[in-house]
Amino acid sequence: MDFRYSRNARYVVRYFDNSYLKNKKCMNRLLPLIILIFISQYCSAQDSINTIDVSWTKLKFEFQRRNETVSAITNTLAKSKRFTQKELKDIQLISESLVQYTDTLRTLNQYSISKAYLLSSRLFQALEKSLADFEKDSKFKSSVEARDLFFKISALENRMSVLSRDFNTACLTANRKDLFFGKKIDPADLKSESDTSKRTTSALRNKG
Repeated sequence: MDFRYSRNARYVVRYFDNSYLKNKKCMNRLLPLIILIFISQYCSAQDSINTIDVSWTKLKFEFQRRNETVSAITNTLAKSKRFTQKELKDIQLISESLVQYTDTLRTLNQYSISKAYLLSSRLFQALEKSLADFEKDSKFKSSVEARDLFFKISALENRMSVLSRDFNTACLTANRKDLFFGKKIDPADLKSESDTSKRTTSALRNKG
């Protein structure tokens, strides 16, 4: 007997035909939903990336703005005999190196962000040490200049704290914890970045 015309064969063929039609109808209904979900996720990812870019741009602008304030601070520090011209120039060089590094940065990754954070931290450490040394000068202890320096440095720190928090929040939303501004990594991993910074600093010294 020809299998194609047996009762069981006709039943099996009919079953798979019906299943195929049902699955096809189901897929036709689900396809628009799947496409919408994909588009939604894609747009969400793009929004997160854009938020990171916007937050990073604000940080870069703050580095430039802070560089101008650092110039004013070193001018005040220069009034004290406790500082040499080299010490003051070194502070300015750190700030200028940070601005130049971030301004030419094209790719945000763990190491480039960590390098920017490292330069920013060094700058604050240098400013805080300078303020402490400035206040040790009997000529300027408890002076208007000392208070002005304190408020300027505090304002810079507070502003950076807010902007770095906003940047890290954007990274967290985009699931990019590796980009956290302030994330500590193995210093050995920054060797190549450090070499680049030394070349930048050397160039700035020669320019000065």
